[in-house]
Amino acid sequence: MVCLALRHAILPKQYSSTYELSQLWGTYGVPQYLYTDGGKEFNSKHLEQVASELKIVLCQRRYPAEGGIVERPFGTLNSELFATLPGYTGNTPKRRPKQAESSASLTLMQLEKHIVRYLVERYNLGLDVRMGDQTRLGRWEAERIAQLPLLSERELDICLMRRDRRVVYRGGYIQFANLHYRGEHLEGYTGRWVVLRYNPRDITSILIYREEGGKDLFLSRAHATGLETEMLSYAEAQAMSRRLRAAGRSLSNESMFNEVRSRDREVETQRRQPKRSSKKIAPAVFPDPAPTPSPAEVESESEEAPQIEVADVRVFDYDALKQEFELW
Repeated sequence: MVCLALRHAILPKQYSSTYELSQLWGTYGVPQYLYTDGGKEFNSKHLEQVASELKIVLCQRRYPAEGGIVERPFGTLNSELFATLPGYTGNTPKRRPKQAESSASLTLMQLEKHIVRYLVERYNLGLDVRMGDQTRLGRWEAERIAQLPLLSERELDICLMRRDRRVVYRGGYIQFANLHYRGEHLEGYTGRWVVLRYNPRDITSILIYREEGGKDLFLSRAHATGLETEMLSYAEAQAMSRRLRAAGRSLSNESMFNEVRSRDREVETQRRQPKRSSKKIAPAVFPDPAPTPSPAEVESESEEAPQIEVADVRVFDYDALKQEFELW
């Protein structure tokens, strides 16, 4: 995920109309330095290879206090955006709202749209006390001496996306993550090994390369047949495969498609459930209150009082769903 975030930072940002943006996310380009802490994900061979390919100098902070420049934006994002979204769990378990799990109704794609809109429409255009009267976007533009060189997506795919190898089957098909893919121009490679690169956040589409002279040359884009319009992460595909096996059902693109649609229905059902109102109702005020009834009168009225019917509400255990789909 670190390398995918780096890929996003380097490329110019272009979003579809579904994101409803009124501004452009103008920043892009290869950084000269990448400052990190000592986390395991920042000490991987893959990140070292990517940094070497792109001529980025990796720097680890010496003291915990040096991480404040990163922790501050996280706190701002948490308080100004995440705290306003359904399902927000708070900073600590003690501060977790009682209705956090029952009110959660966002898919990962919907959450991404909220984050992108916040960063583009508010955070990038906001002022920082260290910048005087400059916005964050304005400071980036002021420090940019000239037009930055652009790298193509294909160049960054080779460096940043996850890599695997598969054999091409007759008809130009490839099997990956228990799904069948078909790509153009692959029939001529039947029986040969090819390299595939994929984004673990969405494996419904993958990129196919052939190895030649120690380099990966792009061949084609392959799509999971029947899931071209869906979105499925690698972790979700693995979890769905385990569930299908446990149920004694066969693994196929059709069965995986049904699992994806079932997932979407559950999220949509949860989203449409009526939320419990947290507003306190002010007690009614009567000018002439009735006299206090006797215990016998109260008991008589309670026996005749009609029963209140409560709707059958389905409650989801989102902590269990997170573990099942290995998303967190």
